[in-house]
Amino acid sequence: MNRILDCIEERFGSPATEMIPLSAAGGRFLTRDLAATGNMPVYDEALRDGYAIAIDDNPADDQGKEPSDDEAFRSGKTGEGMLEYVIDREIAAGCSDIVPLRPGYCHRIFTGGVVPAGVDMVVPFEECKEEGDRVVINLKEFAAGRNYIKRKGAEVRCGERLVERGERVCSDHITMLASIGIDQVPVARRPKVAYYCTGNELVTAGERLGTGLKKSLNGWVLSQAIVAGGGLVERGMVLGDDRQLLVSTFVEAAKSKIDLVITTGGMGPGKYDLVKSSFVEAGGDVVVDFLPMRPGKSLLFGTIEHTAFLGLPGPPPAVRTLANELVGPILKRMQGANRYWPEKFEAQILHDLRLKRDGVTHYKSGVYFIEGGKSFVRQSKRLEPVTCYIVTEPGRRLVKEGEMVTVHLRE
Repeated sequence: MNRILDCIEERFGSPATEMIPLSAAGGRFLTRDLAATGNMPVYDEALRDGYAIAIDDNPADDQGKEPSDDEAFRSGKTGEGMLEYVIDREIAAGCSDIVPLRPGYCHRIFTGGVVPAGVDMVVPFEECKEEGDRVVINLKEFAAGRNYIKRKGAEVRCGERLVERGERVCSDHITMLASIGIDQVPVARRPKVAYYCTGNELVTAGERLGTGLKKSLNGWVLSQAIVAGGGLVERGMVLGDDRQLLVSTFVEAAKSKIDLVITTGGMGPGKYDLVKSSFVEAGGDVVVDFLPMRPGKSLLFGTIEHTAFLGLPGPPPAVRTLANELVGPILKRMQGANRYWPEKFEAQILHDLRLKRDGVTHYKSGVYFIEGGKSFVRQSKRLEPVTCYIVTEPGRRLVKEGEMVTVHLRE
């Protein structure tokens, strides 16, 4: 699989960039680093309703004598642990008329207000006693180590890198970028994808079933995987096992500048398995025609001009697995993502797992959960939604209950 993704990078290079509104950037991949153009917050900000004060050393203390009443007032000191200030003015959130704090005075301030120069702390209202135009504060009763001031740049510093190139934009990124005034972002152009489900026996959702026919389910699996990987579904249809139809379809898709063509079915050695030969006849260049994994041994990857081509097996469970393990990573790599493989972790399996010894990696549909701080996994049951894949190394015949196994999350 690494060879396939390396080919994507070698042949298709860096993704094209488009500037889009920040409001539309969720799920898109950035094509360059984004740095802060300013500080956040842009000013020293009060975190509580209370009084903005300064705690000044009394100059008289350094001379070994007690301060006079006037000196004590100017310094804000009235006794051991007690501070008294005159209330100078009020600062509400949104107020821009801010003046520095004068000795012996305090400002009544509200959450979100601009903290004036010279302020050491904001003391919450509940820790103070207001008497007329003055307020008395008992610092012994005030929680030590908290000043209830969020300093300028405490959250984001000007020039700091906020989001890396290749990162997928999430809601937290959008909120952070909006807070510093960024409203346009550079993202990778979304890959255009066409999928074709092949087989004479397949009918679409709206068609009636007849003898020997069955509903095509792989289109539903692929369309969801394409969107989850950041791609655009340009077309999707069912095609019969007709060589000329397949050849002309592949040629037309390449001329239409489709970025990725995906097929399902027609990958075996049978008379009606025509995808590989049709791909070659259409001018395709085969890069990989086998992967040492189950499902996925019958697989094709190649290119036609500037279009990537991925031929998958026909059974829907196999397509579902490969959509997670290969389709998603290919689309993300096309968009310059810095993380494209499924998230993986270790979990304890709850039952024995028997495997064929055929020298390939096995991917088994599973369900994982966390209990008591530990991760557990088991095979999924019939009709149960799959949340992960249990991955076992080549050559294993038996994984015993209680062993730790590798798990890939399903997106």
